[in-house]
Amino acid sequence: MQVEEVSQLLVGGLLERSDLCAPGVVEFLSLPPEAGPMRDYWLALDARGGRAPRIGGVVASAEETHEAVANGEGVVLLAAGNAPLIARDNVVCLPVRGVSPSELAVAARRDDERPLVRAYLAGARELAESAEPRSPR
Repeated sequence: MQVEEVSQLLVGGLLERSDLCAPGVVEFLSLPPEAGPMRDYWLALDARGGRAPRIGGVVASAEETHEAVANGEGVVLLAAGNAPLIARDNVVCLPVRGVSPSELAVAARRDDERPLVRAYLAGARELAESAEPRSPR
């Protein structure tokens, strides 16, 4: 089961929208290099036309990300569903166009009978079944 989301750009409140479009002006926060393809995805390497992003810092958690953005160390792409967790204080989220959407896959062991795991899977299944069908790409 997969749920498609729109990407969001998390920015500090003092950044001008025009700065986001200028090549090389904005520094991006990234996952550590050992994150491999996941790091590449969240830096939107496939949408940059071969231009490398300027890396302003490396972050490994939601709290590190919020602090780094709030301190003006860079901006970061994130899934739209995560925006409410991080957008607070002087940190805002802006929708991003031209970046492939993120997808979430949920999995658990067949024999995992913990009530919280079962409830989460049931909720995810219900949401996926009620969602509109995705259009083919």
